[in-house]
Amino acid sequence: MKIKNATGVFAVCVSLLGLQIAITDVQAAAGAISGTVFNDKNSNGVNDASDAGVSGVVVTAYDSTGAQVGTATSAGNGSYSLTVSSSATADVRIEFTTPNGYESSFQGAGNGTSIQFVSVPSSNVNYGLMIPGNYCQDNPGTGVAGICLRPGTTSFASSKNASSISKTIWRGTGPSLLTKNEDTGSLWGM
Repeated sequence: MKIKNATGVFAVCVSLLGLQIAITDVQAAAGAISGTVFNDKNSNGVNDASDAGVSGVVVTAYDSTGAQVGTATSAGNGSYSLTVSSSATADVRIEFTTPNGYESSFQGAGNGTSIQFVSVPSSNVNYGLMIPGNYCQDNPGTGVAGICLRPGTTSFASSKNASSISKTIWRGTGPSLLTKNEDTGSLWGM
């Protein structure tokens, strides 16, 4: 049996059943996708003037069938542009490879996640990264302040030299005096 005859038999069967089908020629989508990969230093999801581009980030486009249809690597200023030449549809999935030492920043205005869905062509397909170690060190500081609630008035001789605000290292040991009751008066909150 030849393919030509099988197609004709199928068309006759569909016609006898009173069904109509439309066979259309699907055109491949093509175009450019561009954007910037940036170090979102304040982690606000916005590419601020102080945020520098991140180079060497691989950006890959996949079509609706899962086939890779384009790839690019971000330049020194973080910009990239990839050409999609034969996507099954105009809708593509963009994946950013996060480099070692970085994590995705918060999604915000003009910044998406490491996987984004866009239509070809598209611009401003941006990806913000951050270096977590820049915001939280192993030793978060020398102290945490707290108020010391004491009964009575602050004018008593026995309480005026007592601490009203003390600090301690974050593990909660070794409180030390910051201010005295006679300096602050009564405290109701901090």
